[in-house]
Amino acid sequence: MSIGAPALKELTFWSRKVTAHRVGSADAVELLATLEAIHRQERAESPGTRLTTIGHSFGGAAVYSALAGSLKERIAVHLATPAEQRRLFVGFGTLTLLVNPAFEATLYDGIDRMVALHAGAFDVRNPRVLVTVASEGDLATRYMFPMGRAIGTVLQRSRGREQTRQMLRTVGNYAAFATHRLDVEQSPARSDPRTGGACVCQAGIREVFAQTAALRAPSAPMSDDEFFGGTRLVRTADTPQARSPFVVVRADRRVIADHTDIWSRPFVEFMAALITRTDALLPR
Repeated sequence: MSIGAPALKELTFWSRKVTAHRVGSADAVELLATLEAIHRQERAESPGTRLTTIGHSFGGAAVYSALAGSLKERIAVHLATPAEQRRLFVGFGTLTLLVNPAFEATLYDGIDRMVALHAGAFDVRNPRVLVTVASEGDLATRYMFPMGRAIGTVLQRSRGREQTRQMLRTVGNYAAFATHRLDVEQSPARSDPRTGGACVCQAGIREVFAQTAALRAPSAPMSDDEFFGGTRLVRTADTPQARSPFVVVRADRRVIADHTDIWSRPFVEFMAALITRTDALLPR
């Protein structure tokens, strides 16, 4: 049943969150594993084949629940390999992108710690594997999520104040995890005189992805500043995580205005460029 009234919809927070993680840790695991196997087979025959997984809000929670175990296992194998024998770290498919994801920072802490404890384990030429983008204008995950979690964690214990903060905040709103900032390099109106900063329709998305020549990166993916269409990705942390394939990005309101504004021209250009460049860096 769909609930349209905003006030009533917020009361479904707990059931929607539980459902997202249950789906992600159950059938979605098998589904995504099957898709990855198909992707590998198709890519062997057609190198241009891509598999990008994008999860938004509780969809991001479902995607992360499905892939977190596999990603941690791959990180562990990569770290256990002698440095001189390590190759580029390859994640799930081409890229996994989480946009304004609605899950607590404690669930991401494992990946963050694994990367933090092994500075220099990832080559600077390594394509990105998991990119989390959270808008500064997303009031749902910034305020409503902590309120819902505060009620849901009343009986839960934590190891200390910092873990309590992680339990109440989403991964994108937990400041200690932030590695980059995504800004508008040029005004949305200059980005596309026909649409300005409005949402991009389906035909417009195809047009943006067709701009492969303009979207390909001339430099390695871990430079301080990277440009994606009308946006600029700036590294804001001097940590192993910021130089790894796992990054957490805070997005300016002009890129993503709020929780649902994920089809703005600047952000679609960012997604298209990110996917195109990541694919170009992957081994064939």
